[in-house]
Amino acid sequence: MLHTEPPQPPASAAAPAALVAAPAAERSERMSGSAVLWVALAIFAQESVWNFYDAQVPAQLSHFVSSATVIGLIMGLDTGLGVIIQPWMGLISDRLALRRTGRWPIVVAGACVAAVPFALIPWATSLPMLMFYIFAFGLTANSFKGVTETLVSDYVAPQQRGKAQGFIKAGVSLTIIVSALISLMVVDHSLKAAFAIPPILMIVMVALSYRASWAAATPQPCAARTPTPTRLTRSPLRGRSSRTSHGNRAGPGCCSWPASSASPACGRRCAR
Repeated sequence: MLHTEPPQPPASAAAPAALVAAPAAERSERMSGSAVLWVALAIFAQESVWNFYDAQVPAQLSHFVSSATVIGLIMGLDTGLGVIIQPWMGLISDRLALRRTGRWPIVVAGACVAAVPFALIPWATSLPMLMFYIFAFGLTANSFKGVTETLVSDYVAPQQRGKAQGFIKAGVSLTIIVSALISLMVVDHSLKAAFAIPPILMIVMVALSYRASWAAATPQPCAARTPTPTRLTRSPLRGRSSRTSHGNRAGPGCCSWPASSASPACGRRCAR
């Protein structure tokens, strides 16, 4: 009896697919330098405001409070607010990361709102008014501080995040120079103008970072993904059935970790 073997695909047909998949995988392993640069710029703008705040607000408090201990307690108020606010805002940002705009709405809106009480600090004529501005700034600035530092995970593959964080921290360490230059060149001439410069720079840099980082997110790994049929899965937490698809869908599911080294920002591009 003759045994017939199933027909094998020709080698020439499999070779082009391998040649196409290899560059796509190689591209997904690379760190997007432009995306890291713009995320670092947003963090740089945020930390510049905080450095100027820590340098100049104690001097404003000394006009109404003579005790160094009380001034130190007031300056630690923003840290206490951060312990309460940042975990909640991190949870909200994780939910927003599944949308096309990602976490950026929290960062942009938070920067615009926090700029108002920060710029009004030198206009305070009494301790209650100054405390209100300090509390308002600490509340709003802590609402997006941790979210801004998380942005790098949306644009950089897991195996590249350590290197990306190194570049970002190196750039953020230079914020003390910006704060020192503003204090040296502007504070002695106009304190109100000095408090207006950092928040204006923060709003401009955050807006530019949002626009540029969206454009810098490359969609090539999304195209390399092959759509799979929708299947019915059961949630282990709620016991409900839900439809999941790893193919053409909006959000990070298009290029979800760790199935692909593409970023959730790339996943948002799949929806376009």
